[in-house]
Amino acid sequence: MKNVYLWAAAIAGSFTLTACGGGSSGSPASQSMSPSSSSSVSSASSSSVSTANYSALTGLYDTSASNGDEHYLYINPQGKITAYNYLGDGIDAGDNCYREVIAGELNFVLNGETPTYNSTAGNYTLDVNGSLLTWTLSAEGNRITNVSYGSLSASGGISITGTGSAFRVSTRRHLTMNIEDIQSALCQ
Repeated sequence: MKNVYLWAAAIAGSFTLTACGGGSSGSPASQSMSPSSSSSVSSASSSSVSTANYSALTGLYDTSASNGDEHYLYINPQGKITAYNYLGDGIDAGDNCYREVIAGELNFVLNGETPTYNSTAGNYTLDVNGSLLTWTLSAEGNRITNVSYGSLSASGGISITGTGSAFRVSTRRHLTMNIEDIQSALCQ
């Protein structure tokens, strides 16, 4: 599978966007985005969130950086996102344990959030910094096939790097770890 990397700079701050996967919607590899050019964001009522079916999104995702900084996203059966940082990697050089991310770390902007489920569109959406982060379901509705942010779209994942709002999402669940592995090794 061919990886596609997309880079963009935002007017309000410096952001790096990386999309890995089958391709991109929108213009060539280099784009400029500003918060004012983002797509409109709709919000759902809290009742639609609480009755949503998150089974296709539920699971543990490896969102580690290419520099070896290990991070994970867990999306529980109610859709709530919890982001973890592994402190025993070469970047953090800490204890052999996991903790929820703190301000300024990868995926902090997603931590504690719950995407909105739209059964008609076959996707889950989350407003992140004024643009929609969207996970698209397969035709069968049982797995994530695509992720997009604003005008970027990829079948593998998207990485957004910016001051205080960096995040990375993937369409693929972690195959060798599960949430129990992380919970059994939480930092004390």
